[in-house]
Amino acid sequence: IILASIAPDIDLVFRARGLEKYFIHHRRESHSLFGLFLLSLGLLVLGKYTCPSLGWAKIYLFIWLGLLSHLLLDFFTSYGTPLFFPFKKRFYNSALLFILDPWLDLILVFALAGRWLFSSPSLPARISLLAGAGYLLILAWAKQQAKNQAKTLLAKQGLSLEKISAYPYFAHPFRWLILGKKGKEIYRLTISLAGKSSPLSCFFSQIPQEIMKEAQSHPLAGAMMNFSDYLYWKYFSREEEKILQIYDLRYSQYGMGFCAQLVWNQKGELVKSQFRYY
Repeated sequence: IILASIAPDIDLVFRARGLEKYFIHHRRESHSLFGLFLLSLGLLVLGKYTCPSLGWAKIYLFIWLGLLSHLLLDFFTSYGTPLFFPFKKRFYNSALLFILDPWLDLILVFALAGRWLFSSPSLPARISLLAGAGYLLILAWAKQQAKNQAKTLLAKQGLSLEKISAYPYFAHPFRWLILGKKGKEIYRLTISLAGKSSPLSCFFSQIPQEIMKEAQSHPLAGAMMNFSDYLYWKYFSREEEKILQIYDLRYSQYGMGFCAQLVWNQKGELVKSQFRYY
């Protein structure tokens, strides 16, 4: 179970090929249901070899418990997973957690530390599981409250948006980044359930059609488009080159996030692509 629960992160091998390749493949092939099925076959052979006394069905059940636990926790994060890759490359997430969450980590670590505090070895694990589920329910409630407050504030300003989403801050369950879309406009504000909210800001992307069409066919830009619904496209031209930058606004509350950059020369030839955290 433990080995299966960390097996999807085998995509870390792409980090050796650079940050761009790593982003294109991270949480994609090995974090889909089809990818888990392929991983389960190799783990099944390994499991039978190391635990010959167990039946095939029981080993396979344990493997899927581990694999699905990994996929479920990643689904709870704002990063998400492409559940139906390669048939559908879009990322799905519930965005209840940031990429990592120290409070959930403490709750889960209690299952280990509690073994020295209780006579029953299973009791701390059960307490940890129930507390973790309770924490996720609190986050779901806080997220819905933040979205409701955002809709009220936007309505007062006469804005009716096509889509509104809420994304968590790191280690702050009652503070949420709100992003909304209306055509090519993306609106952003921070809702705090225990304090003041931030002013509303707007991002507008206007890109030449020929540049947009060519960018969409590039693996890096395509990965960004499947990764996030809230991309800010920034285009500018210099004497010798044309530059397109694509920012994921879901992490912009930290002054950090994901940025893809494509560079063309004046002949229209793509000469450089780069991915970075900002």
